[in-house]
Amino acid sequence: IKLSILSFGVVLAILVRVIRILTSGEFEINSSKYDFPIFLLGLAYLVSAIVKTPNKMEAFFLPGTVTIVLSSVLLYFLVNQLGERGKRKALNVLFMSGVVASLIIIFSFLGILSKISSLSEFVKLTTFNSFGSPLISLIFLAIILPLGIYFSLSKKDIAKKTLSIISTLIVVIGLGISVNNIISQKVTLVDYNTSWVVSVDSLKASPLLGMGPGNYLTAFNRFRPITYNQTDVWGAKFTSARNFFLTLVTETGFFGLLALVLVLIRVFKNFKEKLGIINFNKKSWKYYSLVFAIVAILVVPPTISILMALFVLIAVNSETKENSIKLSIPDNKSALATKIPALLMTIPVIIGILFFGYFGVNTLRAESKFRQALVALSENDGQKTYDLMQQTITLNRFSDRYRKSFAQINLTLAQGIASKEEVTDEDRATITQLIQQSVNEAKAGVTLNQTRADNWELLARVYQAIIAFAEGADSFAVASYNQAIALDPTNPNLRISLGGLHYSLKNFDTAIKTLELAVLTKPDHPNTHYNLAFALKESGEIEKAIEEMTLVLSLVDKTSNDYEIAKSELENLESRVVKGEPIESETLNLPEEQERIIEHPIELPEDSSPPATTSAVED
Repeated sequence: IKLSILSFGVVLAILVRVIRILTSGEFEINSSKYDFPIFLLGLAYLVSAIVKTPNKMEAFFLPGTVTIVLSSVLLYFLVNQLGERGKRKALNVLFMSGVVASLIIIFSFLGILSKISSLSEFVKLTTFNSFGSPLISLIFLAIILPLGIYFSLSKKDIAKKTLSIISTLIVVIGLGISVNNIISQKVTLVDYNTSWVVSVDSLKASPLLGMGPGNYLTAFNRFRPITYNQTDVWGAKFTSARNFFLTLVTETGFFGLLALVLVLIRVFKNFKEKLGIINFNKKSWKYYSLVFAIVAILVVPPTISILMALFVLIAVNSETKENSIKLSIPDNKSALATKIPALLMTIPVIIGILFFGYFGVNTLRAESKFRQALVALSENDGQKTYDLMQQTITLNRFSDRYRKSFAQINLTLAQGIASKEEVTDEDRATITQLIQQSVNEAKAGVTLNQTRADNWELLARVYQAIIAFAEGADSFAVASYNQAIALDPTNPNLRISLGGLHYSLKNFDTAIKTLELAVLTKPDHPNTHYNLAFALKESGEIEKAIEEMTLVLSLVDKTSNDYEIAKSELENLESRVVKGEPIESETLNLPEEQERIIEHPIELPEDSSPPATTSAVED
């Protein structure tokens, strides 16, 4: 929603400017010393997205990193065209957005929103805020607070001054509640060391343009250090670094870094020129908001709210020079002929607006259908879910997120039919169609971004799930898991899954080698040792199996059910007795044997094999 408001709002403002140029035949623009570095920053994101990001849909629409930055850059230039009075109004709008956000935080905290029955359940929470995170609300309100002081000091009318003071106090209260919510809620952020290593290694791999906007997750998977597996959040994956600076470096390389450094240098010079040493006159407070925004991008991950505030504040605090360019030629015979220069300049812009509008609207429609599909899925309405997902992909076939979801839905429907007591020929045909569509959608997800380990993992899991249905799926699953591991080498869970697959296929020696590598990536993961113990047992290496199961006992909570399970399995191993099937729990589990659910398995078509990897994946 925030991206839609920002991007369509900016597009509408540009359209108004275009109409004004066409009617006046004159291009008026205010320029400042910030223009070049900010233009360079937008260009860095645009070029990197076109050249480096595998899935352009991720870059421009979902999550739309490029659109966020470009919209913010264009917002800067638009605000820069306003006079002093217009800039003051822009500041007022920015400040009032903080006041409204603070009121929402206060109403949530007091339980007022929870009494409105028509609101969604998550909105009724006492910790709800419009930013989605108490940390982001805290940072945004800290940026806005100096503006409240600025307005309170600069207003001469007593009524307006009083209103500004009250509004500032509301922001202070909202800020205080945000601090309280941070204390009561755990905010999960990736550590600085991991972010630094990912950024440095990304620069080594692609120094000039980085990994591509919207593609941070790929860099995180490929380059995060093995020490990350010793942190409390080792199982989490992040789509941005600890702060905007490191995210930018990872995604846009030295090109983006140069642009951002030039912006920071300009801000620093402006700070020295305007304020010198710290002072607290009324005009200085609006500049302190800009300083806080600069600090914010060096502290927290990139967000729409903070980036928008940053670029508005840069524009408001910049000194501009008026420029005017005539875009008309004298022609007494044709009024249209006089507009030719203006048309030549504005037509490409209009085409760009139409292009963005078409894809933007379709993206919003697709996201709406996707959300409806998730609701239908939660209601166990398989047919409605299937139909809505088809409509979603028709509207936006370039999102690997939709493709992967549809692959899982097809697979679930196929398994549901196959679990019937009697499978008819018609059921078999439907199962075949659903399985093939599941494979095709998972492959499409991989094709849209072959550098994303998660896409390969999903494809592997689809193949693994249909081993019971289809000939050849086992080898395809192994190949896909191997590619996922190549793109996410320090992820122990991928090796556990591959080791479990080999175990279920009775390739015990290969399973042992795979699980031993998983142990190296995270030695304190009890489930790895648990799986390895059973693989060693099946291979006849009982003494080693006992060692692994003993390690499991040392790693799990002694008061948990897992401890009792591991203890029982260890006693069986020590007595050299194999009693029944292994017991499973939530954290200690082994893969189930791959049994054929239908009497005659389906033979997958030749084009069901995993996509061929490109050089970009293999590098």
